[in-house]
Amino acid sequence: MKESSAGNISLPARQQIARGNPPNCSGQLLPLLGADFKLLGAMGSMGENIAQTFVNLNFNTVIMFDFSKLGIDVNGRTSGKMKVKCPFCHDRRTNKRDKSLSVNLGTGLYHCHYCGTSGKAEDFSNRFKINNTYGYNSGASRVPKSPWGGQVPPPANRVPKKQPTFTSRPIPGTLLVAAKATDEVAPKAPLTPPFEVAEGTVTGLLNEAVAPANFGALPVSGHATDEAPVNAPLTPPFAVTQATDAAPPNGAETPANPDAARDAALHWLMHDRGIPAQAVAYMKISSSQELMPQTGKKENCICFNYFEENELINTKYRDGRKNFKLITGAELIPYNIDGIAGTPQCIITEGEIDLLSFLAIDRTDVVSVPNGAGSNLTWLDRFVETHFEDKEVIFLAVDADEKGRQLQQELLRRLGLERCRIVNFGEGCKDANEHLLKFGVDSLAQALEDAPEVPLEDVYTAHDVSDELLAFFNNGFEQGAPTGLTALDNFITFETKRLCVVTGVPGQGKSEFVDEMVLRLCLHHSWKIGYFSPENVPLVYHLRKLFEKVSGKRFSPQCTGPELYRRVQNFMGNNVCHIIPKADFCVDTVLEKARQLVRRKGIRILVIDPYNRMEHQIPPGMSETQYIDNFLDKLTNFAVLNDCLVILVAHPRKMNRDARTGSPDRPTLYDINGSAAFFNKCDFGLVVERMPDVVHIYVEKVKFRNLGQPGMVPLVFNPTNGRYSLCDEDPTAGSPEMRVTNVKFNTDCWLPKEEDQELFWEGNE
Repeated sequence: MKESSAGNISLPARQQIARGNPPNCSGQLLPLLGADFKLLGAMGSMGENIAQTFVNLNFNTVIMFDFSKLGIDVNGRTSGKMKVKCPFCHDRRTNKRDKSLSVNLGTGLYHCHYCGTSGKAEDFSNRFKINNTYGYNSGASRVPKSPWGGQVPPPANRVPKKQPTFTSRPIPGTLLVAAKATDEVAPKAPLTPPFEVAEGTVTGLLNEAVAPANFGALPVSGHATDEAPVNAPLTPPFAVTQATDAAPPNGAETPANPDAARDAALHWLMHDRGIPAQAVAYMKISSSQELMPQTGKKENCICFNYFEENELINTKYRDGRKNFKLITGAELIPYNIDGIAGTPQCIITEGEIDLLSFLAIDRTDVVSVPNGAGSNLTWLDRFVETHFEDKEVIFLAVDADEKGRQLQQELLRRLGLERCRIVNFGEGCKDANEHLLKFGVDSLAQALEDAPEVPLEDVYTAHDVSDELLAFFNNGFEQGAPTGLTALDNFITFETKRLCVVTGVPGQGKSEFVDEMVLRLCLHHSWKIGYFSPENVPLVYHLRKLFEKVSGKRFSPQCTGPELYRRVQNFMGNNVCHIIPKADFCVDTVLEKARQLVRRKGIRILVIDPYNRMEHQIPPGMSETQYIDNFLDKLTNFAVLNDCLVILVAHPRKMNRDARTGSPDRPTLYDINGSAAFFNKCDFGLVVERMPDVVHIYVEKVKFRNLGQPGMVPLVFNPTNGRYSLCDEDPTAGSPEMRVTNVKFNTDCWLPKEEDQELFWEGNE
C-alpha cells in the first residue's frame, strides 16, 4: 500500500499504521516506539516525518508517553490499559509473577496496587505537535471539577458524549431549575451554610441561578413573568423540618398550583437540605403530581431522573412523607451513572440527597444506589466492567446504620477492598446530607479527604472486630443458613467462607442432592450459584434437572405451561452460572473464572463437581498428599477471600461390598481417594448413601457447633421432579411399606407467585 501524500493516506494504510506496520517502514520501526519515544528525536528529520505522519492521520486521541524512563515495560503497546510488573517493588516481592502495576497508555497514568506508587509518564506528544485535544494535562488535577466551575476534559481514549436527546422517555413534570440546551449550568459559587433563602426570593433565585434557556420546551414557570406564588405556606409534600425528615401533620393539603409545588420543592431542597440550585439544575430534577401506591392518591413529588448516555431510563418519585416509587418495568441503574464514566475515582452514596450533597462540594464523580441499602446488587452487574473496573479509588459514603453497613460490606466484596475508602460522617451524622447541614461544605470535603482505607488485610486485633465480638458475647453464636429441609437443618446449617466436601459411592445421587441443597440456599437466602461441573454436559441436560427441581414439574410443554417456563427460566438465568473452560480444567483457571463471577454476578456458592474431572498436574518432587493439601487450601482461601460457600464433590476409593447384600460399604470422608485431608480441612462433610427405597444423608462433620452436629437424615427421592422429601424410617420394620412412612411428595413450584409471597418451605407444608 502506497502513501499518496502527507495528509491523505488510504484506509488500509491507516489500518497498517494502527497495527504498527506503517507504509514504507517494513514493519520495523513503529513497534519500537512504545518502548522509547526518544528514538524519534535521535533520528532527526526522519523521526520528525514519522511523528508528523501521526498528525496527518488525525489521530487526535493518540498521546505518546515514555514509560521506559520509569523502568515500566509496556511491551511496545501505545494504547489501551494493561497490567505489568511494578519496577518500584518487584525486587522485594515474593510473588515474582504478580503484575500489580496498572498502566493507562491513553492518559499516561500508572498505579501499583501493592506498594501504592502512582504517577504519570512524561508526555512526548507536544514534541511532535500531535493534537492532544482530549488528553489530561501533565499538571491537571485528577479530581473532576464542578460542572459550574469548569469541565474536566474526557480521557484520551473516550469519545465526547452526545448532547441530550431524551429519546427513551420525557422528563416528568417541570424542571425545578432550567438548564441550557447544551446541558451547561452558568457559573455560580456554591451556597454555604446556613443555606437560608429569604422569603419571597425563590422565583428570583430561579431566574438568577442559571442562564435563561428553553430546555426542550419544558418551561420554568407557567407565567410569562415567571412570578410564581412564593409566600404560600410550604405544606406537603415538601414542608419537612430541617434535618428531621418528619412527616407533615395529618390533614394538611398539598399545593394545588404546579408552580407553587415546584417552588416549594426547590425551597425544600435548598433551605431544608442545603442543596445549591446549580446542583438541582445539573441533575435535571423536576416536580410533578404522581399517583403514589402508599397513599392511593396523586401527590406532589420531587422527581429524581436517572439518565444513562443522556437518555432518561428511570425516575424515582418522592413525596413529602418519604414515600418512594420507581417506574414499573424500567431498569434499575445507579443515579448519575454518566458522572463516573472514565474518572479515576468515584463516590457511592445510598440516596439521591446524599449525592446532591457531594455536588455541593464540587464532586460530580458520584453515584447513588438505585433503591436504597440492600445486599442485592444485581443492578451492579452490567456496570462493573464499564464504569468501576478502571477506578483507582472508590469512596463508600453510605449511611451509618445497619442496612448501610450491610451495603458497604457487599460493595467491598464486589469492588475489592484494596481500592475502597470508607467515609466517616462523625458523631450524630448518619449520612452526607446531615453532615453538610451541621458542618458545611468545607467539613464534608474534609471528611471525604480524611476517609481511611479499609484496615490492613490479614492483620487483625480485638479492636478490629469489637462490634462482632460484643454481639457474640451478648447474643451467642447464630445458626447458619438452613435449607428448608427441617430434619436436615437440625443437623447442619451453612455459612459462607466455608468448604463443604460431599462424597458417596458413584451413582448414588451426590450431584442430585447437591443440586437441591444449593437451589434451596439460593431460593431462601439469595445465594447465587456458580457451577464447574464437567460431568453435567451438555449444559441443557443439567439445566433441565435444575428446572424440574424448581418448577416441581417434568420438563415438557405438556406438564409446564409457557408462563411457568418463563418464570423458572428467568430465575435460573439470573441466579445460576456455569464455568466451562475451553481447554484448561486446572484449579487456578476455575477459581479465576469464579472470582470474575463474584465481581460481575455476585455468586455466593461455588460447586466443583467432581474433583477427579479437574486437571491435576502434580509438580515434580511433590507427593499426591501434599498436592491435595495445597489444592484444598486454594479452595478454602477462595471461600474466605470472596465470602463464598465452596462445595466439592469427591469420589471415594473403590469400596468393598457387603457379603450378604452385595451392596458396597458406606464410605466416610476418610475414604476419599488420595488423602485424609478431605476430612481434616473441610468445614462441613456429607456422605450420600442410596438404599432401595430411601436415601441416607450422613452429616459427618460440622466444624463449629453453632452450625450443627453429626447425624443422619432419611429422605425419599422423587424421580418425577428430582426432589428429596422428608420421611420417617423404622429400620426394624419387616417390609419396605412399614419401614419408610410419612412421605410427602410435593409438586408445587418453589418460586413465589407474587413478589411479596414467601417461598415454599418443606418444613411448612
